[in-house]
Amino acid sequence: MFHKRFRAVFTSGALALTALAAVTATAGAAPIGYTDTPLPQSSTAVRGFGCAGEVWGNARVWHNLPSERGKVTFTVLGSLKFLGIQAPWCAVTPTVHWRNLTTGATGSQTVNLTAPAEIPDFFGMPTPKRGEFAAHTGPGRVEVGIDTDMPHSPSVTTITVD
Repeated sequence: MFHKRFRAVFTSGALALTALAAVTATAGAAPIGYTDTPLPQSSTAVRGFGCAGEVWGNARVWHNLPSERGKVTFTVLGSLKFLGIQAPWCAVTPTVHWRNLTTGATGSQTVNLTAPAEIPDFFGMPTPKRGEFAAHTGPGRVEVGIDTDMPHSPSVTTITVD
């Protein structure tokens, strides 16, 4: 008789603790995640005989992660071609400019998209050249643009930074 009563008390106590732990774990914790915003493609002239190409990118903003508050990770990619084929001698220097529309803060970062050779992907095709950097824009609405050191089409977008 004692063991049945003990089991009933133990089971109800375990259920209560499990429910309390579940409520505590989910009540104050917001999910950690990120938002990737594509930076529009810019067609550009490129240094190198017969070269032209495109430059584009991505802005990653983390949510609910205090160490990443007000920070954006930018990835800049370039597909640099000679007569439509990826060419290792083609080069361009894109600059990402940003302006926080909420605080007025501004900044820029230059990335060199040059390499002696392309790294092939799974199918043996060359992958785009890439550069990556982090910018402390501060929280708010941030306008982002990509320019290059050669004639190019405009690329501007707006992101929201936590």
